[in-house]
Amino acid sequence: MKYVLLFAATLSLASLKAQDRIVFFPPDYEEIEEVIQDEDSEYYYPVMMESFLSGDTLLTLEQYHYFYYGFSFQSNYRAYGNTQVPDYVDDMLEEEEISDEDAERFYEWVDSEHLDNPFQTTAYLLELEVADRRGDSARYVTAYWRVNRFLRTIFDSGKGDSRDNPIYVISVPHEYSIMNLMGVRNVKQSLVDHFDKMELAENEYGLEVLWFDITAVQASWSRMMDDEIEVEEVNDDEEE
Repeated sequence: MKYVLLFAATLSLASLKAQDRIVFFPPDYEEIEEVIQDEDSEYYYPVMMESFLSGDTLLTLEQYHYFYYGFSFQSNYRAYGNTQVPDYVDDMLEEEEISDEDAERFYEWVDSEHLDNPFQTTAYLLELEVADRRGDSARYVTAYWRVNRFLRTIFDSGKGDSRDNPIYVISVPHEYSIMNLMGVRNVKQSLVDHFDKMELAENEYGLEVLWFDITAVQASWSRMMDDEIEVEEVNDDEEE
């Protein structure tokens, strides 16, 4: 598990620097929704997704900004999407060596997870472990680059020390990924307008609260409610 410690340490340093940063890049969701649908834009979503799936490590931080926050406008976006890890993965990781057959099966599963949702921290951590143990360096580098970029994008969105400078996430599990990487723990959580307010235990940053902007999450709730209402209206019409 040494890679996990190295990975966490690297991103913890990135988060520490984020606490000292002056300039942040909060998402403009209206502008993002528009440009990711523009076929002439460098942020056209299908092209960015194609680059991502090909293992391209040349996507810039600016492109990742549109790629991450733009995912909230995709049909397969789920604000509460947790990784459902197959049972065989735990058994595989307990083995002294990971066989070629098990690795191929695992990589097929993790690739399908990336296709469905490119921003699942758990899937990346498992992929890093398997690639590290097997010496699959190309896999390891690509997985590390991908997860580092999207978590860096979140850190770059805000300091999180106030409602005026929150950290923007498109998924509630990402709040906990960020807090884990920072080495902080919440003792109380409150929903305040479009923010998750996390009251923290004592920590090295001296932070008492972390503010997460969950505008994308709440927009997803609204769309789900609208869909449910439409289904109910259709059913009512059919009964009549």
